[in-house]
Amino acid sequence: MSCNPSFGGIGKGHLMREVDALDGLCSRICDQSGVHYKVLNRRKGPAVWGLRAQIDRKLYKQNMQKEILNTPLLTVQEGAVEDLILTEPEPEHTGKCRVSGVVLVDGSTVYAESVILTTGTFLRGMIVIGLETHPAGRLGDQPSIGLAQTLEKLGFVVGRLKTGTPPRIAKESINFSILNKHIPDNPSIPFSFTNETVWIKILSLH
Repeated sequence: MSCNPSFGGIGKGHLMREVDALDGLCSRICDQSGVHYKVLNRRKGPAVWGLRAQIDRKLYKQNMQKEILNTPLLTVQEGAVEDLILTEPEPEHTGKCRVSGVVLVDGSTVYAESVILTTGTFLRGMIVIGLETHPAGRLGDQPSIGLAQTLEKLGFVVGRLKTGTPPRIAKESINFSILNKHIPDNPSIPFSFTNETVWIKILSLH
């Protein structure tokens, strides 16, 4: 939720429903943190309807952290992963080896039966501001250089997709009187199959 504080839409809304069916959290937290819920493409058939919600980023972060930190039998340790702990590769397959843990940036190790990498935008991340570029992660975080190098040594191709950040403008500079209102659905449809309603009450904006 670093750039565009919204969930769902055409395509991604279906993905959120699938995550929810697997007991994932994002849809449930979305229903606790959204400020504007709307089904897109209502004028067309149900096959192309897409639920989308605009989210309060701070509220979403608070609700997600509360849920994660109160999950039984789950230990949360924050730290940047710099390298993977690997077994010796097979002689005829240099990239075929087993991952048995991670090395954090402070040199400490965490051993595990399985390691899941969610690469995001940090692997050898770059920030472009105008004509200037410099290595960085999201919101001033450091990029993950060591992990990218490890993956390349294993034979993976590390690429990077361009993401765009919406411009920030001063609220006082906007003439709201000439803009069209996008009124949320009332009642709003929740993202999660476990919820019958969303947390926020829709006020009349007419």
